[in-house]
Amino acid sequence: MKIAWVFLRYGEHILGGAEYHGRLMIEQLMRWNLAQVDVLTTTATVHFQPSNDLPAGVEVVNGVRVLRFPIAHQFYDLRRHQELSYYHFYRSSGLSTSEENEWARHMPFSAALCAWLDAHQSHYDAIIVMPYYAFHAALVSPHKTYVWACLHDEPPAYTRPVMRMLNRSRGVIFNTEPELALARRLGMTNPNVGIVALGITPLSGSAERFWAQREDRRPFLLYAGRLESGKNVAELYQRFIAFKERHPSPLVLRLLGKGPEAPPEREDIVVEGFVPAAFKADVMAAALAHVAPSKAESLSLSLLEAWTVGTPSIVNGQCEVLRFQVTRCGGGYFYTDQESFDNAVLRLVNNPQHRDEMGERGRRFVQQHYTWPRALKAFMEVVS
Repeated sequence: MKIAWVFLRYGEHILGGAEYHGRLMIEQLMRWNLAQVDVLTTTATVHFQPSNDLPAGVEVVNGVRVLRFPIAHQFYDLRRHQELSYYHFYRSSGLSTSEENEWARHMPFSAALCAWLDAHQSHYDAIIVMPYYAFHAALVSPHKTYVWACLHDEPPAYTRPVMRMLNRSRGVIFNTEPELALARRLGMTNPNVGIVALGITPLSGSAERFWAQREDRRPFLLYAGRLESGKNVAELYQRFIAFKERHPSPLVLRLLGKGPEAPPEREDIVVEGFVPAAFKADVMAAALAHVAPSKAESLSLSLLEAWTVGTPSIVNGQCEVLRFQVTRCGGGYFYTDQESFDNAVLRLVNNPQHRDEMGERGRRFVQQHYTWPRALKAFMEVVS
């Protein structure tokens, strides 16, 4: 099987859950000789202000052929798209039908990518568009296109252009049961759907190795991901600071990642930035708990990775997917307000054995449900 796989961004140093997820899946498909994949992407490296950061052309990333095309600034108005996106979130009436269509028309895209895909679609058995924000590519050849939605409970998902795109596609792939249920509630009627997710290769993290290299021995909560409003990190900063005011302790908040929403400058909030994989594994193993503050996720890879090293998670209960995951396996707590956040942290701080038991439940859950043979089988059943 030959597949064209479309992303807005792609590469080893791209910080994004859907992009990382897709890259892992592609590399496994190639490794097991289940498919030959060409990645079609743009020259952008960030999604919130896409620009032509990388050269256009062809390169090979971990054995995968990657074709990069320039972002087509002359064909869409990023400022207008951002303005309409703001209305999506903050105007009580939302968007009118004409505004929804305008919002979709001005989504960032590459005209060159879409033209190339249109001219070469006959060379491929299937086209995967991931995530649904790569909107324009999904319209090129819908009879061959499977949209790996990565759908969040957020205003853009409620728009008619997005639902039309999902319903007209050959099929739609989801990461979790709550994500599929959300799509059905929003009006998706496409019968060809599948829940695939991915396999998680356990991290070889060592808490002992982490602490051996550090003079700072303070316990810490860990966030891993983009530092931006879409991940609700500002609320995490506020909850952590409020916890420290109500429960003074040496506890630290460590942040793995980069983005425009930097935390307040405090000695108990440490920004590690984008770190090597080995350090990420060690710091995850050493954390008191992994924290996922986002209100809108289709899957959290950092949550699953933390579980592979036996670290429990504290997640935002307003996110149905995250709440579903921790409740399903008992690998952590969800919070809905400051009191429940504080209680979750205190239970783990005060009972190390309980912390280890929750982490072990998470580890067993990943071993059972997130293996590569299981994920690859599910993917091939959808697209074959």
